[in-house]
Parts: sequence; structure tokens; C-alpha cells
Amino acid sequence: MKKPTEKQLLDLFNHIKSDKLTIILDKIASEEAIKTENGVFHFNTSNKWQVGVFVDCGKFDYIDYIQHGGTHINHAKLVKYYPRVIEYSLEFRNPELAKKVWGIEAKRYAGT
Repeated sequence: MKKPTEKQLLDLFNHIKSDKLTIILDKIASEEAIKTENGVFHFNTSNKWQVGVFVDCGKFDYIDYIQHGGTHINHAKLVKYYPRVIEYSLEFRNPELAKKVWGIEAKRYAGT
């Protein structure tokens, strides 16, 4: 696949957000991040994209990478070439939206 356009990536995240695409957490690839609530959670979409979400202290922080076929776009490239995608993805920092869309929520411990 050639380099996707910003509109294609915005459409991808809009479809994920609106449940037009199914996303599945790759539990094996995400195992360490799940245990510690820190690191990259790896998701596969129903249309064959892979999305890495960096989680910090159980909270959505940023999109770490997007991949489809042989195309891999890391966070630095997203910031440089896809600023609207970065801006859009910040919506997922909302705890309710992060839980609804990605299933990400910080664990509650006694006394916290």
C-alpha cells in the first residue's frame, strides 16, 4: 500500500470511534502493557489495519503507530505528516471515550 492520505487516516479513526469498524486487542502482543497499564496496546481492525495505542498509567496517551500491509507510520511520522490525525486522536484521552472505543481504563485500587 502506498502512503495513506490524512483523510484516509481520519476516516479510519472516525470509523473506529463510530463502531463502523471492529477493533480487537492483540492480547499476546500487548501482554506486558496490559499487566503494567503502561506501554503499547496493539489493536487489529476488521479492515486489516493495525493500531498501536500508548497507554500511560492506564490512560490513553497517544497513537504510537498505524500499520497496513507494508506501510508503517510511527508516532514521529504522524506528528510530522499527519497533524490533523494527531489532533483528532487527542479526543481519545477522554476517559469515557477511551473505555468505549479502546476498552482502556485505569484500574481502581483500594485507597485511590
